[in-house]
Amino acid sequence: VILILNQFYKIFYIQITISWISFLSWRFLLAAVVCVLTISAGIFTQKSIKREHPAVYSLLGSADIIFALLLQNIFTSVQSNFYALIGSALVICSVVILGISRIITERNIQKKIKENVNKNNEIC
Repeated sequence: VILILNQFYKIFYIQITISWISFLSWRFLLAAVVCVLTISAGIFTQKSIKREHPAVYSLLGSADIIFALLLQNIFTSVQSNFYALIGSALVICSVVILGISRIITERNIQKKIKENVNKNNEIC
């Protein structure tokens, strides 16, 4: 959006004539591809939250800590220290514990709802 506004600024405010070739430069196309990928990632994230249980989604979302530490240790010369490893382990453990408790709570609520529906069907 900012690139498009910049082009309109150059055309209408500064009165510089620009052809379509300048719109289709490699930098503009690269920025457009990055924007489309970012928007599609947001759309797919929202769809995954709607389809899957939010606790499961948060569990999978916390895996980026593991991947970041692994990639840092593999591809860079900077190695993670002991505190970073303990901190990431604590974060992952807390997310797993919260996610499991949320899943168990939701399943118990769903079982109670099904039991109430079955009781109401038997009464009718």
